[in-house]
Amino acid sequence: MEKVTGCFCACSRRGVECIEYQVVSRHLGYEERQYPATTWVSTTTEGPSLTDANNEMYRKLFAYIQGHNAKGMKINTTTPIRTRIVPCHGATCATIFIMSFLIPADNSDNTPYPLDTALFIEKDPPVRYAVRIFEGRPTEADWLEESHKLADLVRKEPLIDKSYYYTAWYDPPYQLFHRINEIWMVKKAEKQPSTNAGNEHIPVETKDHKVEK
Repeated sequence: MEKVTGCFCACSRRGVECIEYQVVSRHLGYEERQYPATTWVSTTTEGPSLTDANNEMYRKLFAYIQGHNAKGMKINTTTPIRTRIVPCHGATCATIFIMSFLIPADNSDNTPYPLDTALFIEKDPPVRYAVRIFEGRPTEADWLEESHKLADLVRKEPLIDKSYYYTAWYDPPYQLFHRINEIWMVKKAEKQPSTNAGNEHIPVETKDHKVEK
């Protein structure tokens, strides 16, 4: 494991706003990141297919940022688009999908209320993730394979929640090359010791997916 230093810096992906985060540590095949508080507009569905679920949810979320909200306001595009996947492990259940668009930082305190009752606003507190990065245009099978790879890499990490995961994609569908995709798994907070040891600085480094246009 390698620990590195750095700070939060402005983040962009082909000129589109994305989340500033800190790399806490790097491991073989994944890295651990600390994310700040964020605001998202989300919707959910159930079913067997990630592709079908993403298509259905994306249309609703895209309509929201195009002005189908209580203020009739167009909202700037952001990245990544994430989908939370809670797998089904039984014969009669269905996989749960929750897709989310990141709300721009300038709108996080005055986020327009969705007119579509299938949409809702989420306020995420600061959170730490184990993240696996990969390139290309993934199929549904690719997403599943990468999630299994990350789960295997963190299998001995008791604080990583492996009961669900997120897919995150940074590039629009028309972008053919140099695409960035990620799998995220939440790391639960450790119990803080009662001594001053908990006040020690954790070295971090910024990583922001900046790419030249």
